[in-house]
Amino acid sequence: MTFRKTTLPRRWAWAALAAFASALPARGAASSIQCGDTLSAGAWLLETDLVCPSNSGSGVGITLQSGAALDLGGHSVAMSIAGSGVSIELTGTGASLAHGTAKNAERAILLSGGGGHHLSDLRATGSNIGIYLDHSDGNAIATTDVSGNAVFGVSSDTSNGNHYDQLVADDTNGIGPAAGILLFASNDNTLTRSEVLRSQCTGIRLVDASRNTIAFNSVQDSFISIFKDKPSVDILVMGASTHNLILKNEVSATATPPVTSDGINIGCKDGCNCGLGGPGISEPTTGATHNVVVGNTADGELRYGIAQATGNPKNVYAADEASGNGTANFAIDP
Repeated sequence: MTFRKTTLPRRWAWAALAAFASALPARGAASSIQCGDTLSAGAWLLETDLVCPSNSGSGVGITLQSGAALDLGGHSVAMSIAGSGVSIELTGTGASLAHGTAKNAERAILLSGGGGHHLSDLRATGSNIGIYLDHSDGNAIATTDVSGNAVFGVSSDTSNGNHYDQLVADDTNGIGPAAGILLFASNDNTLTRSEVLRSQCTGIRLVDASRNTIAFNSVQDSFISIFKDKPSVDILVMGASTHNLILKNEVSATATPPVTSDGINIGCKDGCNCGLGGPGISEPTTGATHNVVVGNTADGELRYGIAQATGNPKNVYAADEASGNGTANFAIDP
């Protein structure tokens, strides 16, 4: 019996290859990702560290558009001039970023407009701001380290409905008064199960921010700025911040000697260090009403465990515990 080798017509072979390729997920070749690239929808992998030109502060290392999924593969994206530019920017909706580091920038990671992005297993460090949300809603940011930034670990400006879970913000300290996590004019966000440590001068700060849930966090050792000799606060609620839930957080001064003035302060009672040029800098504010502060512990602070300034009525305090605080465990003005 004679066997004859058969082949598909060439047009069939090309059709078969095209069908196979279309079934694979879109994945950018590692070598194709370069500084300044904009990644479109699909799965992308980075296999080398990048140091991108800062372009006098306006440079962006990598931009993710709607639907882009970038796996940093354990690598980093940095800017050539520390404190300048943006390492990674997410635009549009529904992009994702994971498994690596953004560093050495003005803003290590920027979420600009749109929203619905997912960030996880990241480190944003060595920058003025670790993660900055600018009018960006409905994002999920989890298991991310935003330590070692100069001004804010996370800063949210007019960004609503975001979920922050299991963040670490340690040693936010460098350019004047700072905060581990700032929610400014941002509503309906949740911050849970996070550690905010050694911030200069506020651990978690809410300014004109409403209906946020701050729960099950550990906030410790927010210290007095060397630039402005004003009290520091672990959790500070200022301005027209209403209907927030401050639930079962542990705030404390663990350093020896203690470095934190107040555990929780609604309205910046007796002054506080709340940021460069911020509303009511170092002065009490009014209008923080209908907030619920429940089940928190505040221990060992230099001044107050839990405090409220005059002009911030109708807040509810329940089942909070405070001990060993220097001036008063509770100082709730009407």
